[in-house]
Amino acid sequence: MTMDLDNALGGGTTEYFSWASQDCTFKIDGMAESVTSFLIDPQSIRTGFGRLASGEAPDWVWAETPGMKIKQPSDEHKPAFGVYVYLTKESGSTATGSREWNSNGRAAREAIKGVWKEIDAQRKANEGKWASVDVSDIKKERFGQSPVINIPVLTLTGWVDNPESDSGSDEEF
Repeated sequence: MTMDLDNALGGGTTEYFSWASQDCTFKIDGMAESVTSFLIDPQSIRTGFGRLASGEAPDWVWAETPGMKIKQPSDEHKPAFGVYVYLTKESGSTATGSREWNSNGRAAREAIKGVWKEIDAQRKANEGKWASVDVSDIKKERFGQSPVINIPVLTLTGWVDNPESDSGSDEEF
């Protein structure tokens, strides 16, 4: 039997979710997608700092408790968040399944901040469930002297069972 060293040594495809503000689109595994909705696992939220540099692996430094202030590791590290999302073909993704959404981009951070208060307020009443969010709009905003950024407006539309558990339902979102 031959061993697939590419996969065994982590050389396979990286699975992730991101927001490309300049392109005004979500990317799934590096490919632009027309995502209209997705699920967020509120139990997976992380906050801290991230450094992204060309040709280097991302450097994420997470607080022990989400929202807890920690020391900025370096000037190159920017405020960041991380959360797991779940995507389906019905919501505009070519992939179905969970992806990590880690970002230190201002537009992505503002998108999460825009919906997080509502998610957090309902989280205890929906323990173990995932928040269903729609991408309801894209707003243009400028912060200080920086260029205008495109922020996806996320709207909480409900709660569903964990889509990856055996007891999860087949609810559409």
